[in-house]
Amino acid sequence: MKQKHPFVTYQEYLKHIVKDKETVKEMLALAFLDDPIRFRSLLKNLIEADGGYSVVAKETGLSRVALYKMVGPHGNPNLRSVNKVTKALGLVTA
Repeated sequence: MKQKHPFVTYQEYLKHIVKDKETVKEMLALAFLDDPIRFRSLLKNLIEADGGYSVVAKETGLSRVALYKMVGPHGNPNLRSVNKVTKALGLVTA
């Protein structure tokens, strides 16, 4: 019998961790303070783990293209857009 690999991919980890909102909030806060590239990358991965760009676009009122640009390599997300995305991800309640 072949033994199951004990490791998970980063995407599998995010799909699991996205359920723990407090951990995700801490990860985003640290990435925001530490490195804008890391912040955008984490936000991108969280969007993908939460159902993808179409789902988050519908929940935020932002277009998929705007989301792709926001988290892309040259993205420069504004606070209003970040707030909409974090609300859609269930990280902000107000």
